[in-house]
Amino acid sequence: KPDSALPADPGIITSVATDPELGYNVVRLIFPHDRIVVTDADALRHQVFNKLVSSILTERLAQRKERHPAPFLLGRASYGSSLAREQEELTLMALVADGGVEAGLTALVEACERFLRFGVTPDEVDRAKANHQSAADTTLAESAKKPAPQWADTLVASWLRQEPVADPAWTHANLSAALESITPDQITETAEVLLFPARSLVRLDLAEKPGNHPPENERIQFLVTATRAAEMKATPAATASPTALLPDPPVPGKVVSRQEIPGIGVTELRLANGITVIL
Repeated sequence: KPDSALPADPGIITSVATDPELGYNVVRLIFPHDRIVVTDADALRHQVFNKLVSSILTERLAQRKERHPAPFLLGRASYGSSLAREQEELTLMALVADGGVEAGLTALVEACERFLRFGVTPDEVDRAKANHQSAADTTLAESAKKPAPQWADTLVASWLRQEPVADPAWTHANLSAALESITPDQITETAEVLLFPARSLVRLDLAEKPGNHPPENERIQFLVTATRAAEMKATPAATASPTALLPDPPVPGKVVSRQEIPGIGVTELRLANGITVIL
């Protein structure tokens, strides 16, 4: 297929689609960028930076969902390929209730703007790095079990996209090295490039039903611009996971009786507090 140049006009491009058979409403905020072809360790490192930004945004959207009132039912971010061959995209997605498009879009824009204004915390970066390292370890451990059809898809994609197929051990080693050296300041600098480039997109896929009216293009443009200009505070940092389930361990109780039930492999315990436990 020949390469087709995409329009590069700056601004916020909007796309609104409705369908009576669609059972949900999705709001997407999309930031397109030139495709990264992983031909060496530097390119892989660049790709890791971008994916860490999306991971931290996903964590923040999950935290926002837990605060009342929740502006969406589900929120996440991802970085990956685009329908356009020479582009990749950072995409923020929110699944919203009927009539919740504006609240959902506002929340996505706020998450990006807070990232730009206040940066990231070391704890956020450490959690994102640990998650990516764990995924990389699993991928390497499972690489020998990759089914032939998946290898075929990889080779076809390599031919069509003109990308090399990296050895799993090489990828793991260089990805691990990149994760170990990345700092919070570098993640903040990456976000400044990824978020709100000259050309951004807002895409709405909505259920067509009474009362679920999509906003006009001018309203979408206003929401993005006004939200970015609004005053806001940094999102409270997530607290570290506790090292124990309870700060003060309870006093142990006692097993007052124990009965074996032969034939079915069951043991019945009666505790001092009256509870019966079946093992």
